Amino acid sequence: MRDQAETLRRLMQEREASTGTAAVVTFTSALQGVGRTTFLANFSSSLSRSGFRVLVVEAGKTSFGIEEFFCRSKEVNPDSNVDQKLEINELFVQLENDLWALPASNAVFSDSKIDEFSRSALARTVENSRLQFDVVLIDAGAGRVENVVPYHLPAFQSVIIITPDKKSIAGSYALVKSLRSRARLNAVSVIVNHVTDGRQAVKAFDSLKTFLSDTDIQLKYLGHWEFDRKITESVIKRKILIDLDTGAPSLRSFGLLTKRMKLNLLGLSDEAKKRVPKVSRFTDEPARLAPGNSAGFWRTLLGEVDDGS
Repeated sequence: MRDQAETLRRLMQEREASTGTAAVVTFTSALQGVGRTTFLANFSSSLSRSGFRVLVVEAGKTSFGIEEFFCRSKEVNPDSNVDQKLEINELFVQLENDLWALPASNAVFSDSKIDEFSRSALARTVENSRLQFDVVLIDAGAGRVENVVPYHLPAFQSVIIITPDKKSIAGSYALVKSLRSRARLNAVSVIVNHVTDGRQAVKAFDSLKTFLSDTDIQLKYLGHWEFDRKITESVIKRKILIDLDTGAPSLRSFGLLTKRMKLNLLGLSDEAKKRVPKVSRFTDEPARLAPGNSAGFWRTLLGEVDDGS
């Protein structure tokens, strides 16, 4: 895992932010139950309904996956013959128009169920696909640092989701320090969830910032998502919040947060609708995959691999 992370980090540093066609954001949290999946479901749906092609990659294990939120599922046999050419529809689950997921339920990123040769087969499968995305949202999961860090890279935008709970803030402190020392991140953006108003959110952010005053990492406050009972109801009923109730009180804070993220993190605007594709140095350099090399997989997700057809 460490070798793959180092290789991917080097590739992405070489790539530079200006050369790709897809905006990539990695989300994580110190604890389970902070609303990460619920937020990603609503945020990704908002982006796709604005005209962007979005892929959500669940790289971390979760008890409630994004495909369950959308009542979509597609099982992949992790013990299938790795020499067999997998079809792309065995991996991606379409959630909505212009919204796909690579869910954790298919065990793609489970080290206990997928070996180096399977990773190579997976990379070739994605490389042969013609799917290209405007935005890739990576859910790195929560908890164990060794599982979370490999999916946070300097060339990606990194976001952590916290709550005002003391355990969340303490855990986020340890997580951010690990992201600084092990992933070499210079900046991390913060979303505060499960709050009653903006003042409570800013107070939680300031607490985390104070704890991290002994480090040189830059914390950026993205905003907050106020909690109301309609959010809980939307999870129970498996509905995007705005589809459940267009008058839900929390939609206002969610809308402001989404607008800020689209502009500041993704470089997207409603007026532009699509990011302008830029030529990548990898376009004329199709990935040559050695067993266990995930470079081609990530390049393909970013629209940087020519499939040779």
